[in-house]
Amino acid sequence: MDLTTVFDFSGKTGVSGLFDIDCSAGSFDGSGKIEVKNTSSGFNAVLNEKSYQATCTVEKKHGIYVRRDKFTNTSDSHIFLYRYFSRFTVLNNDNEVYTQYSCWNNESSGSWKKLDGTITVSNQGIRTTSGGTPFTTLWNCNNERGTAFHLIPNSAWKVSVSLRPYALLSNAAVVEIGISDDRLRMEVKPHETIDMPVILFYDFDCRTDMGCTKLHYFFNHEYPKRKLPVIFNTWFVAFDDFNYDLIASQARSASELGAEYFVIDAGWFGEIEPWSSAIGDYREKEKGAFFGRLKELAEYIRSLGMKFGLWIEAERALANVPAVRNHPEYFIKEAHNYFLDYANPDANEYMTEVVCSLVEKYGIEFIKFDFNADCLYDNQNSSFYRYHTGHREFINKLRKRYPDMYIQNCASGGTRMDLGQSTYFDGVWFSDNQNLFDDIKIIRNTLLRLPPSVIERWAVLKSVDGFSTVYSSGKRTDRLLTVKGATWQDAETVRIDYVKSFLSGGPIGLSCDLDSLLPYIKEQLKEHIEEYKKLREFYAASVCLPLVRSDSFTILQYTDDEEKTVILQLFEEKSFQKELIVYPKLKKNRQYILDNEIFTSQQLTENGIRMTFNESVRSCTVILKDAYSEAIRERIAKYIP
Repeated sequence: MDLTTVFDFSGKTGVSGLFDIDCSAGSFDGSGKIEVKNTSSGFNAVLNEKSYQATCTVEKKHGIYVRRDKFTNTSDSHIFLYRYFSRFTVLNNDNEVYTQYSCWNNESSGSWKKLDGTITVSNQGIRTTSGGTPFTTLWNCNNERGTAFHLIPNSAWKVSVSLRPYALLSNAAVVEIGISDDRLRMEVKPHETIDMPVILFYDFDCRTDMGCTKLHYFFNHEYPKRKLPVIFNTWFVAFDDFNYDLIASQARSASELGAEYFVIDAGWFGEIEPWSSAIGDYREKEKGAFFGRLKELAEYIRSLGMKFGLWIEAERALANVPAVRNHPEYFIKEAHNYFLDYANPDANEYMTEVVCSLVEKYGIEFIKFDFNADCLYDNQNSSFYRYHTGHREFINKLRKRYPDMYIQNCASGGTRMDLGQSTYFDGVWFSDNQNLFDDIKIIRNTLLRLPPSVIERWAVLKSVDGFSTVYSSGKRTDRLLTVKGATWQDAETVRIDYVKSFLSGGPIGLSCDLDSLLPYIKEQLKEHIEEYKKLREFYAASVCLPLVRSDSFTILQYTDDEEKTVILQLFEEKSFQKELIVYPKLKKNRQYILDNEIFTSQQLTENGIRMTFNESVRSCTVILKDAYSEAIRERIAKYIP
């Protein structure tokens, strides 16, 4: 990628340069005063004004470009920052823009739009993907090449793409990315530096995948994941209507299936009923749920060979809990909610001690951090920059104290599912919508902006036995159901083979009444989990390529860095077909084993692979193994008993 295709230093206000800045010490828009020095993989740029300095560093890392901007108050007085956008300029008149809208149960829903004015996507509150996602791509319709831009949020944010006049007979597409300027009035102390959101960008030549494997590769090497786990969560067993015996029985079943973490979801805490009125009171219930036996239950779960986990909502409280009564100064009040002010060091330390005391008391090794409301009022007027800085410090303190802890990111599902959170959370519960058929489409779209290793795959299942499917047959059978949406109010049939295909690619989990599943379903899940554990190192380091954008099919291709293993997954959505020829994207001059035959990568990419399925199963998986590696493995096996 030539950097001159996305930067312009001609000096034109509103179009060229690196920054659009407005603060109490003055404004800047253009490139006339910017000093630029080229480096081996990018450039360093600096703007020195009387009272402030703006810097921009662009470097190539792991195959993509990383941009880091900083704003520094160089004076001895306070400055108020009203706007700071990082700018990119593409000299082209005919463009299309891809953005995503994201909301509860319908995360990462995207579309292309003709750029004939200004297209803006943003969020306003703490939850960074509530309303939109910090990601856009610009497609040049004249040469059919595109550029992807990913913002790593550290605040509320805004992404704007505009078609603007560049000269008398030419236009430019201007991309501006940064902290949201909606009610922004951030106080910057003398000699303080504000880190702007990091921006990742790269070019691509396919509108289907938008070059997302470049992002996956970067993330895998910059933020490598630990071993991907197998998790059980209690929420869909009976929601908050549980007791010791019910959960202990689920723990035995989860252990038999091969689960490694067992997580108690909401409902275990507080002296007020229902639990949703006790948010912020993380004292164990003595008159409900486990009746004071949670520690005993945790020990029992560990005796079964699993690690114990707990649900906590550490960012919100309600008026009637002790923390709000005793320390109202720790919270930001909005409507009936009280949001912990992580920008307040005392509040930050208070919640750190609350969580650490729970960890020590119950031996917690997994925390599900949920966040079920959004705060739109920032008492710091910083578009939540101060809040996010404090919250990141809070998570990092837990990381330092408990380095082996698995910390899960949930916020009514995926309403804070961004690259920044994925650098310090282990995995994300990507949607409260647990319908497997909806979820595979959400995953396909989310892969455009997140690596597969952080997206947890959850299966919520129920067995139903003893009913007739066809009239006059007299035969009775069973069905496996998946939930529709976020509750069991509606359901639909799913085949176990589809479930097994779905439970792959990242961390996997089950949340359902395991005791109600029929024995053969549990046996197949157990066998699948055993096979998954053999492949999870591959998945942890893999990139995932969406091969088609179709309403009828989702086709995903997982590959490792050297493409020694390639896994193709097909998921069908009412296509009225029983097979499909799938064309993988493979490196040249490779040989793969498929159905005990050896094929060259050229044969597979030119002729395709026939993937068959039936209307009830609706999925198919094909694994390609590098022929040379397999031959070496077989030779070694002959000499090692």
